[in-house]
Amino acid sequence: MAVLKASEAHGEAMADAPDHQQVEFAKLHKLNCLSQLQEELKDLESLQKRLNYAKLKAEYRLEEQTFEQLKLFYMLHFDQIMGALLLVVWVFVGVIYGMWSEHPQNKGSY
Repeated sequence: MAVLKASEAHGEAMADAPDHQQVEFAKLHKLNCLSQLQEELKDLESLQKRLNYAKLKAEYRLEEQTFEQLKLFYMLHFDQIMGALLLVVWVFVGVIYGMWSEHPQNKGSY
């Protein structure tokens, strides 16, 4: 924005100046534009750093919130989870016992 305004002012000033002054004017204008661009680049870099920091902070909060939700889920459903694990163990033991008891070598030993 500032570069565009400076370019317009430069164009108006160039129309009234002699040739050697126009060359000097062009050099000064380029230096001015470069310094303005450098300042804007510094501003953009600082904004990028702040944005990256905010992004990392938001990711950390999301991870922390997800961990809290998982912890709460396991606390609320602990009895159901333990019941399901007990059922799986019970079925596994029943299947093993059933296979053992049906084996021909073990028909009369239990």
